[in-house]
Amino acid sequence: MSDLAKTQTQAIPCTCFRQASTLPRATNSPPASLIRSFFLSMIRRKKDRVGAIQPANEIKLLSVPEMNYLVTDPEPRGEVLIAGNNVSAGYYKMADKTAEDFRKH
Repeated sequence: MSDLAKTQTQAIPCTCFRQASTLPRATNSPPASLIRSFFLSMIRRKKDRVGAIQPANEIKLLSVPEMNYLVTDPEPRGEVLIAGNNVSAGYYKMADKTAEDFRKH
């Protein structure tokens, strides 16, 4: 691991999830007071988690059958949909597409 990566890991000890249309994030891992147990738990498990959903968000996992990504699988996969006040208000100068893809929150 590079020195920069080590420094960033120490300076920002959390895992989070965000999409280009969300600001600043939609989920967040445990607070700094739980850093030690957080890193120990990351070492013990094979898969990482992105933390709890932020109070301002709703998150849904949608199946993508054409890619064989199903939410009903033992290890669910699919498209992540995020709604909330920190999500983009819509597409720039594309009102019809915005109405199609975004819903009021």
